Amino acid sequence: MKFPEVTYEQVNVAFERMFGLSREETIGRTSDELGISLDPEGRSRMFSEVLKHGSAHNWELAYA
Repeated sequence: MKFPEVTYEQVNVAFERMFGLSREETIGRTSDELGISLDPEGRSRMFSEVLKHGSAHNWELAYA
């Protein structure tokens, strides 16, 4: 199942430090566009869980 791309609406200072991206570079873009999502299949499984149960807990996803 293909899920719509979710864009960042807000990021905090910890996100900026972790990924080396400013708020301005991030807002309105997807993790794929930013090149930080290393596990698109895992992300799809997590979104399936959210749709099925309303939330997802204890998921580990790889990000660059």
